[in-house]
Amino acid sequence: MLLNRLIKPFILTGLFVNLIGCASLADRMLTGVTLDPPYEASAEAAKLHQTLTIIDLHADPLLWERDLLSRNNRGHVDLPRLQEGNVTLQVFGVVTGVPFPIGMENNKDSGDLITLLSSLQNWPEETYDSRLQRALYQVGKLEERVMASNGAMQIILNRHDLENLIKKR
Repeated sequence: MLLNRLIKPFILTGLFVNLIGCASLADRMLTGVTLDPPYEASAEAAKLHQTLTIIDLHADPLLWERDLLSRNNRGHVDLPRLQEGNVTLQVFGVVTGVPFPIGMENNKDSGDLITLLSSLQNWPEETYDSRLQRALYQVGKLEERVMASNGAMQIILNRHDLENLIKKR
């Protein structure tokens, strides 16, 4: 048991580091889609689904260098799939740190895989060692996509914005 607890973090960390050796490969490996479309639902389920207000409280696409407005065959979300899924509200996570090595017992602030990921994806240099700059960079990427979406996406800042969004739908 003790040996398992000591070796497992090294194996997981080694696997992750090998995957992240190329950011594109890591993106494909870590954010793949497990079932290929088309996804079939019964007519009754599809009809019910269109009446629902769907809210997804977590997705991390801002970590990866891909366009949220274009359909992707991997990753958490993109605008075409959100629209097809009748999603009203999507919360985008802003990840500023991932412990290294990865493990339940290691949530220390010292080692950090986002430093490696940000440099491999050519994020601005100030993001390499600043969690604030990482957050600002990811928010900036989201703001750019919202502006380019021609109204298909909007940022919700308060209750009034949320109420208007739901009314429009």
